[in-house]
Amino acid sequence: MVTQVREEMQSGATESAPATAEAQDDETEEEAEDDMVLPFKSGRPVGRWRGKAPPVSRPPVPAIPKQPPVFPKQPPLIDPDVLSSVAAEEQEEQDEHQSQAVTAPAAKAAASSAVPAGRGDGFAASAKKKGKAAKKHREDLQSDQGPGNPGASQSSAAAKHAAAAAVKAMQGSVLAELLAPAAWSAVEPDVRLVELTSKLPWTCPLGLSFPITWQELASLEIDCGPRSSMKRDETPVLDRVKRNGAMFVGHYVTAAFFLSILQELSRFGVLLWVFAAQGMLVLMPEGAIPQLTTSRHVLLLQAIHVLLWVLFARMAWMTHLFVKLALLVVFSGHAYIVSDAVVAD
Repeated sequence: MVTQVREEMQSGATESAPATAEAQDDETEEEAEDDMVLPFKSGRPVGRWRGKAPPVSRPPVPAIPKQPPVFPKQPPLIDPDVLSSVAAEEQEEQDEHQSQAVTAPAAKAAASSAVPAGRGDGFAASAKKKGKAAKKHREDLQSDQGPGNPGASQSSAAAKHAAAAAVKAMQGSVLAELLAPAAWSAVEPDVRLVELTSKLPWTCPLGLSFPITWQELASLEIDCGPRSSMKRDETPVLDRVKRNGAMFVGHYVTAAFFLSILQELSRFGVLLWVFAAQGMLVLMPEGAIPQLTTSRHVLLLQAIHVLLWVLFARMAWMTHLFVKLALLVVFSGHAYIVSDAVVAD
């Protein structure tokens, strides 16, 4: 019995001994794998180097021996015989050019003497034709610029007439009279009051001088502009616009003033009240108010008229640019489409 127990213990020891040896071998293999020089394994550094490359032994680089600099070879010197031959050729070419320059005038004279008579006459005739054409062109220019040209005279006369009409419209206004110091003196107030009331009707509150009345302006013939001219110095469209625009400048300014009054009606502006005050002073009979003497009446009416002009100029300045351009286009179109007005002297 005892013998059997001992044999079993010995057999178990012998079986466990190889298992222990195999476990030791596995541990040594794992340590060897950990000690292997592997930079990465499974995406992370392993081993004792931890991502560092092992040192690599490189062979020494041999030293390069220095070499002396290499300079290009100098070209050989030019042979003196070649130089002398080149100089001789250049001297021959110069002599040939000089001889040609000397003989050229004689050859040209001989060629001109050998030209046929008919060909020479043709050249002379062409030169005469060129001279006549240039002379005719100069005469045409002088005739266009001279006093005998009807187109130039009509254009200059239209410009002068337009400028004179514009100056007359502004000089004959009440505002131009009030700019003089004598208008504010109390000399003959009765006569001055009658004169002011006659120059400031309701049809012309700005006191501008009209060459024709509103009825005559409305009855002008509409011919839709003059015919275009093919002549060089004539501009009938521009001449008519200048002429009619200068003649009707008083009507156009007054029409713009009435449009301003219509605009002031929407907000009861200061311009509207000043216009109403001027109209009341114009329509008021003399001596209606005892405290308002004739001289005071005249001075007050003149002051109100100047204030009316100041407010109208301020409103014209503050008006939108597109409105101004629209009025300018309308007035220019009217001056273009209506016929010229005849004003009796």
